[in-house]
Amino acid sequence: MRRQHWDEFWKQGFITTFGDSLRNNYQGQVREFWEKVFSTANPNSRVLDVATGNGALACIAAAISKQHHLSLEILAADAAEIPASIDAPKEIMELRESIQFFSNMPCESLAFPADHFNLITSQYGIEYGRWDQSIPEVFRTLSQKGVADFLCHRDRAIVVKKSVAEITIYRSALQKYRIFDAAERFTQAYGKTGSSNPQEAKALNKDINDFKEAHQGQQLCHVLVSDIAGQLKRLRTVDTTQVVAALRERKSEYSAAMARLEDMADAALSDSDIESIVNLATRSGFKDVTTRDIYQSGELIGVHIHLVK
Repeated sequence: MRRQHWDEFWKQGFITTFGDSLRNNYQGQVREFWEKVFSTANPNSRVLDVATGNGALACIAAAISKQHHLSLEILAADAAEIPASIDAPKEIMELRESIQFFSNMPCESLAFPADHFNLITSQYGIEYGRWDQSIPEVFRTLSQKGVADFLCHRDRAIVVKKSVAEITIYRSALQKYRIFDAAERFTQAYGKTGSSNPQEAKALNKDINDFKEAHQGQQLCHVLVSDIAGQLKRLRTVDTTQVVAALRERKSEYSAAMARLEDMADAALSDSDIESIVNLATRSGFKDVTTRDIYQSGELIGVHIHLVK
């Protein structure tokens, strides 16, 4: 996993890995699943959410603790730098104040005493790390009869399939047709003469049209092309250096988005991955190890891994 891309992502203030699409935290079947997990925790339990991001799951735990008067002690850790404040609704900000956050703490190295937690959780997080190191750490830091619940990406899940399709489009735009590079060359040539350079214009149009033909009807393709068109229209009103800077910034942002999707695709679990995790957890000492696929509106959204020490 490329940590820099995730550090920058979390600094933008998103509460989940799905950005603006879930700005008010997880909803539907996913939220109901976690509400049930946290509502069945014993009062005064100590809870750790690993690979927490900006604390989406920990906030659900805090909300359930308050609603059911459970007095849960909630800690949340992530390998990335966790912002102290994020751009989120007031309710989420208030819930975050009741959570102890620990930055720069990966799942593979939890700086807590042994037998410390009653419940350890992760939502689309722990699978990004190394299971051979994180599972032993989870076992070490769980108390006797402690429980771990993880909801992880599945390679056959709809969100992963969509991500793989988007990776193909990003790679095509950034690496094969290099449409942002072509737009930058056009802009720089425009800056030298104050008008469109026929040769660069022809090259840009060819790259754009080839890219569009390769991904006809794809929303992401339309977004990328429209973004470039919008930047080039600014040549009429602003200096070319501003347009070049904007094109480079957008290219960097799309490259980071592609890297995060690639991390997700790499982390998603296959049947054989799940079998290996079950065997690893059993060898590590867990007495009860179960897994089951989770669905929402008929679509596979992940796999639940349940461990009991």
